[in-house]
Amino acid sequence: MKPQLDPPLCFIASEEYIKVLRGVLLSEKETPEAKLKWKSFQMLESHVEFRKSIPKVHFMSSLSKKFVLETCNLKQFSEELIDFVLGVIDVNAFRHTIHPNNPLRAKVESNEKAIDRFGRKLL
Repeated sequence: MKPQLDPPLCFIASEEYIKVLRGVLLSEKETPEAKLKWKSFQMLESHVEFRKSIPKVHFMSSLSKKFVLETCNLKQFSEELIDFVLGVIDVNAFRHTIHPNNPLRAKVESNEKAIDRFGRKLL
């Protein structure tokens, strides 16, 4: 079930917040597998300083922090960690959107508007 988010959080798809949430939660898991994944995650580039100057990134960062720290009430995570995770995802994840002319394109009808589905993966 998708969470119902109020403005301004609803301006971004909830899946975007979930990716960041999964990243910050990974940072505190204690299993050997999780520690190895987090160590690998930390080795990826985030371009945090460069990205601070981009208005769209600043907007997404502020909403991601609000979601993690306030909506999820996970105040143990720092704003810097959230920015780092968001940066790693944006910089390193592969994103694929199915071309509009592709007959296999998945559509969802939402408010009488077709929304293309896409996927993002961080290897």
